[in-house]
Amino acid sequence: LPRPGLDFLRDALARYSLVPHQPETRFELYILLTLIDAIDRAWPAATRKNTLISAKRRAIATWREGQAILRLIYNQPAESGAYTDALRHAYDARAHLRPDLRLVFEDPARKVELLLDAKLSSDLGYLRAAYLKMHGYLADRPRAFRNDITPKAIVLAERPLVRHPRPTDPVVYLDPASCREAGALDTLITHWLSQFLPPAA
Repeated sequence: LPRPGLDFLRDALARYSLVPHQPETRFELYILLTLIDAIDRAWPAATRKNTLISAKRRAIATWREGQAILRLIYNQPAESGAYTDALRHAYDARAHLRPDLRLVFEDPARKVELLLDAKLSSDLGYLRAAYLKMHGYLADRPRAFRNDITPKAIVLAERPLVRHPRPTDPVVYLDPASCREAGALDTLITHWLSQFLPPAA
């Protein structure tokens, strides 16, 4: 077969390297990018470093300010919890929970996580199941989320909201309109970070 020229390869990479075929994956990446923007707005003093989406990655993006660090992890297994332990004990089977997105904040005083799941659906039955699934994630590793920090998980779905989300709920629903600048996603991320970041000078 003929070998493609450099111009052809360059054009193919530019046009298709970040164009996933599955609508669900495109929705996940849309949520990922809007989340990065929301964190930048909520924590302007932090310095962000990006990495590639690859099989061996850990964090897609990392924010740092002093000793505080925030990692955004996309489509990677979470740390082992009760689910992993139960399957290993009962059946000697390997099992890990894999949320779409995890925010992991860490400083000398604490380590706290926030989970986000993207659901390209308006079906209420599916979204009810998504709510229960998120509570399952929280119950699997309760120490990762701390009782005094909210929200602990966000479900971003296609179905439009009829009321604004409550930042003090443990699991919160958002819709695509919530992801615009100064929208509900900004409000939730700012609220979440404010619970352990010092007030801006």
